[in-house]
Amino acid sequence: FPDYLHARLRLPVAASWRYLRWFHGPARAVLAATPRLADELAAHGITRTRIWSRGVDLSQFRPGLRGPDAY
Repeated sequence: FPDYLHARLRLPVAASWRYLRWFHGPARAVLAATPRLADELAAHGITRTRIWSRGVDLSQFRPGLRGPDAY
């Protein structure tokens, strides 16, 4: 995100990371989609990360079914 802000708005990358550290500072956890993203956040001082997959667990959710067996 800081790189995107720099490319689009010319905001300094370091300032964006400072803001993100401030914003996420009070959080008990910051959700990261991948271990690589969690590592990048940690490298910039955002250390309380939890991996949160964005996928659907097909053993729990079966969209082709209807009724009480659908979940």
